[in-house]
Parts: sequence; structure tokens; C-alpha cells
Amino acid sequence: MGVDFLKERSVKYLGKDFQSLKRDLIRFSQAHHSGVFQDYNESSPGMAVLEFVAMAVDLLSYYQDAQFEEVRQENARQIENVVSFAKSQGYRPSGKRAARTIQTFFIEVPATTQNGESVPNDSYSGILRTGT
Repeated sequence: MGVDFLKERSVKYLGKDFQSLKRDLIRFSQAHHSGVFQDYNESSPGMAVLEFVAMAVDLLSYYQDAQFEEVRQENARQIENVVSFAKSQGYRPSGKRAARTIQTFFIEVPATTQNGESVPNDSYSGILRTGT
């Protein structure tokens, strides 16, 4: 009754969370590096390296999933992707334009008396240029 050597050493990489990745990495090292790496104690330096690799793969998997979500039009959240999808549907966004409005300004200035009348003291008046 022979054992299929390749089947016994195969590892499935379907887990995408830290614990599953760590478990799969342990199985991989047991199957392919049993003569080199044998200390699977939580405090061993080899396990620290293995956990760092699992953490890095977990982060990369997260970012890969986030980028994959941006590929689908209904899931896109980044403004560049939303605009790109809108343009592909025929929408042509207009560029940035300056805002225009009519505005009224009031400036209180002290008054001086000239010839018995109160007149504004123009030395305190502000200057508002055309096109401001």
C-alpha cells in the first residue's frame, strides 16, 4: 500500500486570514523543509519569521481584495475610478470653474465733520479692485 509522495506534501493556499496562512506555512515547512526547520514552538525565532511572513501575506491579501473591489463599477469608491467608469459610459465631466456671484460689501468707517456735515473719513476706507 504505497503513499503518493506528492499528494501527501501538497498544501492548499485557500486561507486568507492570518491564522490560516500561519497554519498553511507550518504545513508547507513541515512538508518541504522538515530537515532544516523543526522547532514549531511559539517562542522560537523560526516561528517569528513564519508569523512575519503570514502577516505580510495577510496585508497583501487585504490590499489585493481592496484593489479588486475597485475594478467593479458598482463597488468603486476611489474618485479616479468612479470618474473613469463615468467617462466610459459617455459622461464628460466639466473641468474646474471659478465661482461667480454678485456680492454686496459694507465697510464701517469713522466719520469726520466738514462744513457742519458728517462725512466718511476716506483714509479708513478699504480698496476693492475690479475682478476681486
